[in-house]
Amino acid sequence: MRKPITLSMVLALASGFASATAQAQSASEFFKGRQLTLIVGGGGGGSVDIYGRLVARHIVRFLPGDPVIVVRNLPSAGGIQAYMTLGTTAPRDGSTFATSARGPLTDPILSLKPAAYDPRKFIWIGAMNDDSSVCFTAGHSKIRSLADARANDTTMASTGALAESSKFPMAINEIARTKFKVITGYRGASETLMAVEKGETDGRCTTIGSLLATQPHILKDTGYRFLIQVGETKHPAVPDSPLVSEFAKTPEDRLFLDLIIKPLTVTSSFVLPEGVPDDRVAMWREAFQKTIRDPQFVEEGKKIGLDITPRTAQEVTKIIHELYSLPPSVIERARKVFGYGSTNR
Repeated sequence: MRKPITLSMVLALASGFASATAQAQSASEFFKGRQLTLIVGGGGGGSVDIYGRLVARHIVRFLPGDPVIVVRNLPSAGGIQAYMTLGTTAPRDGSTFATSARGPLTDPILSLKPAAYDPRKFIWIGAMNDDSSVCFTAGHSKIRSLADARANDTTMASTGALAESSKFPMAINEIARTKFKVITGYRGASETLMAVEKGETDGRCTTIGSLLATQPHILKDTGYRFLIQVGETKHPAVPDSPLVSEFAKTPEDRLFLDLIIKPLTVTSSFVLPEGVPDDRVAMWREAFQKTIRDPQFVEEGKKIGLDITPRTAQEVTKIIHELYSLPPSVIERARKVFGYGSTNR
């Protein structure tokens, strides 16, 4: 006896037909008049959001068929939700791409729970910045130098236990023997800065890119003291602050630092889910490269202090795979330092 045809069966067939039709389209036909979605793993007004929307405004000019881009903010869990969505429910036809904070890049490595996404399977479009992080204190603090921070408890404001604003000072404690004490629970970068200005904490750790985009005055204010920085090379904005890597004593120390330094080198990365047809991937990558070299884009970027030091899709992919090839002993050390697996995280 034949089963009756139900509405759900009809809808499933229609959905499958539509998907097959979309996959069969040429890239140019696919983008024509289409509404595209950028998932931003950060809250409105933060640096991830600012840079994401900047790219969204300009990249459509270099995609065929006059598409439009709608931005969807998913700030939960430090941006992890954006990559979870990309790895699970996002359509894999080239209509959805994402950008997020750097923490979600390494969370699947460090977490003791099975991850809902694998950055190695994503299709990387490119990255805008090779960034650096810096830890600083305000004028009200008695901590005026790195030596002070190595000798005395130094409170640093953070948004969450596993946020980069916590991981940076924890990693520096491990390598440079500072006594940073992370105070969590602040909502967003703006609240951490407010905590510093009110004197609730001595300071905070954040990226130069974030400061340039949201609080550029801090880098010019002599009341702030920049103690130490994290990055491949010294950032010109804080030339007198030592690199944490200068305190690494062993090859294992340097591999441990890779977990926080390498993600900084691919700041403001843009990414597609796995399974997007190759010709659409090629168009996204070409459009991204044209965007970051475009005079209009560069000019608008300068107005918000954006320092463009781009990475190609191939360079980003290589760095991601290097992160996921770190020895188990390094991963275990990082889990202990950052508190993965502890009862309160």
